[in-house]
Amino acid sequence: MKALGGTLYPSFPMKTGIKNACQLLGGYCTYWKCRPSTRPIGKCSAFTICCKR
Repeated sequence: MKALGGTLYPSFPMKTGIKNACQLLGGYCTYWKCRPSTRPIGKCSAFTICCKR
């Protein structure tokens, strides 16, 4: 289990770039950087990151 923002989430394989793992954590994949109101929580691929509000 990993603590993200005070909440415990199961350890999804974010390092392997699985887009569904990002979506299961309530995030979305985007290129290069997150919007100002969001924060990065993992990687979807080599060029995309997983962001969450």
